[in-house]
Amino acid sequence: EKPEPTATAKILKRNDVAPSKAIFVGDSRVKDGGAAQQVGNLLGSPMRFLWARYGSYGTAPAEKIFEQLKRGTHKLE
Repeated sequence: EKPEPTATAKILKRNDVAPSKAIFVGDSRVKDGGAAQQVGNLLGSPMRFLWARYGSYGTAPAEKIFEQLKRGTHKLE
């Protein structure tokens, strides 16, 4: 059943990514936000959570949102 915090923790650990350097994106503050917290607890470092309200696109253009996510998820050289 998703979200599955242990699977996310395994992926982060396998790729040598600290939870504090990752963002858990989900549409449920309770389930997905809780899963992000559990991942942080499993790996000993807090994980950020980004709430993506289902069916809502907000006011920012998609390109701006994509660039913000890309900066947060890709290593900058």
